[in-house]
This record gives sequence, structure tokens and C-alpha cells, in this order.
Amino acid sequence: MIVHKMAHKLIVRVVPYRTIKTCLALREAGCHDAGSGEPLRELDLHVRIERVHCYHPEPLKQVWNGCCYVPCDDDGRSRCPFPVIDYPAFERDREGRICFYWDRLLYTQPSGRYRAAVRRGEHELLVFGLQLDAAPVVVEQVANVEVAPCDCGA
Repeated sequence: MIVHKMAHKLIVRVVPYRTIKTCLALREAGCHDAGSGEPLRELDLHVRIERVHCYHPEPLKQVWNGCCYVPCDDDGRSRCPFPVIDYPAFERDREGRICFYWDRLLYTQPSGRYRAAVRRGEHELLVFGLQLDAAPVVVEQVANVEVAPCDCGA
């Protein structure tokens, strides 16, 4: 995973089917500097991802089926072509970072820039850019075709 920080904006690059999770070391802001507070340890956080130029999208409800997140409601209303996706914090890794797993729902969205907000309930704790790259191309087969030798009548 490549992380870029430009002009106080954090941009996290996600490559579909290669980046399976993103882990963040989050800390409550202290009185004197950003590093003096207590680390966030609870897993009641979620990250909300939405396309940068999609206005008033409907959140897409999901449930973990043991393998990936799947949509769990369909009320028949038309949705924004780029849905808002909520991923709950899944685990803390060995370094204490809070991790979010990505799945097929995110990977099949159009490549480009997304707004990602780590939230506790409806309160945003951190907003960053998520750069979703195009899915990598997989070579399934290579075939070389050779030219048949010429019979020049010699």
C-alpha cells in the first residue's frame, strides 16, 4: 500500500484484488500535539466511502456473510450509480492499528478518487482520500502464430 500526504490531505491507494485491507493507527488528539493522546482501541468504528462527485447518495446496507460483505436491503428505490459503502472496523493488528477489509463491492466501483471518512456513529473522526486504481489485467493465455514457410518454386 502506498500512502501519500499532500497539503494536509491523506490519500490511500487501493489496488483492487491486491489491497485486501487498510490499517490505520488512530490516536485521540492531545492538548499539546497530535501524538500525545491515547490510541483509539475500540472497534465500534466504520469507514464510509463515497464517490467524490456523487451528490446525496443512499447508504448501502451490508452484512458480513463469513466471506465478504453483501447487500442486505433492497427497497426498490433508485440509488446513486456510485453507492455510499460502509465498512465496519474488522480487527486490530499486532501493532494496534484498526483495520478495514476491502471486498468485491469496493473493487467493482469505477476507478478514481473517493472520500473516505472514519466514523464513530455519525461523528467523523478522520477524512482522507481513497484512490481506487483500475483492476489489474491478468494474462490468461499467450499464443504465438508462426508464418508458414514459403514455397517460391525454387
